[in-house]
Amino acid sequence: MFNAYRIMPKIVYYKDTNIDRRESIGRKGVRYWIVLLLRIFFFSLIVVISYTVGLVVSIIVYIFLFIYRILMILMLR
Repeated sequence: MFNAYRIMPKIVYYKDTNIDRRESIGRKGVRYWIVLLLRIFFFSLIVVISYTVGLVVSIIVYIFLFIYRILMILMLR
């Protein structure tokens, strides 16, 4: 039993949690995959949100510049 702890340190990590030890040796445990999926999901969500915000802001800026140009042309007449 102690030999296994020395060979595979992964078991020590899962020892105090309620995950079944044999499961954590074979596959990396259910919690690991859930955390990984959540991390990927949140990262992609942040990327998508930042991209859309940038797009919207740039569109608004372009519209304002267009209006400003038209107003300047009308004022200079």
